[in-house]
Amino acid sequence: AAASSRSQVAFEAIVARTGSSRTSSPLHARPRIAAFGAPVMIHSRVRDGSLREAATRYGIPTLVYEGGAPHRFDDFAVEAGVKGVLRVLTALGMGRFAQPARSRSLVAPSSFWVRARRSGLFRTTVTLGDQLREGDLLGIISDAFGDVALDVRATEGGTVIGLALNPLVSQGDALVHLARTGR
Repeated sequence: AAASSRSQVAFEAIVARTGSSRTSSPLHARPRIAAFGAPVMIHSRVRDGSLREAATRYGIPTLVYEGGAPHRFDDFAVEAGVKGVLRVLTALGMGRFAQPARSRSLVAPSSFWVRARRSGLFRTTVTLGDQLREGDLLGIISDAFGDVALDVRATEGGTVIGLALNPLVSQGDALVHLARTGR
């Protein structure tokens, strides 16, 4: 009975968050609800201990919106998130709050991070939203003097959806987040 009453009260869930403390996330969503209208949507596994896990346990579709960087006010990401929530409310018949998204979202089955193979200073050559092919240059890791440099290349094609914020990287650090889009 408790699960039944919960699902009647909460029939959709939306979680909003920024990128991690070392990365930036543009506008992408991990949804079951296409009405949100983020430029990129990624289907992903449920993470243990998350609000999404709890909602999924009760059969509640959950959308996770990531936008902007931590510890910063990103007006563009906040506005896009608010408009997305209003579009979802409109699509659910809870009122007329927003117009449909202007363009269709790019839907990706998954995403992955390209990681640093060595420590040093990372200079990126890509920007958020870039469409890449396998082998494209993502940036360069060099020593402090720029004498020893290592090219960082895309291990497969995709769309850039996140970038490291700190140029000082250690081996294994996340550098570029790519949505698998088959490009």
